[in-house]
Amino acid sequence: LGVASMHNSGMAAYDVAGVILWERPMLAASLLLGVPLIAMAIVLGLTRHGALAHGASAALLVLGICAVHFLGMASVVVLPEPG
Repeated sequence: LGVASMHNSGMAAYDVAGVILWERPMLAASLLLGVPLIAMAIVLGLTRHGALAHGASAALLVLGICAVHFLGMASVVVLPEPG
């Protein structure tokens, strides 16, 4: 949840010449996919030992962060201000 909240609060802080709107279903998808993947990566990395387990943990972490980032970025719509 920390990764997702940091990412989304950073996106909300953008200073753009327009209004930022969030597509809630896409934002929910980023959280529902990314957070469990990141949690599984942490649990796997802390409970299993060996190169295979650590490689799988790293792969899950990358997938989770990518899910949070790319689905989160896709959930943002910027309506430009007139003029």
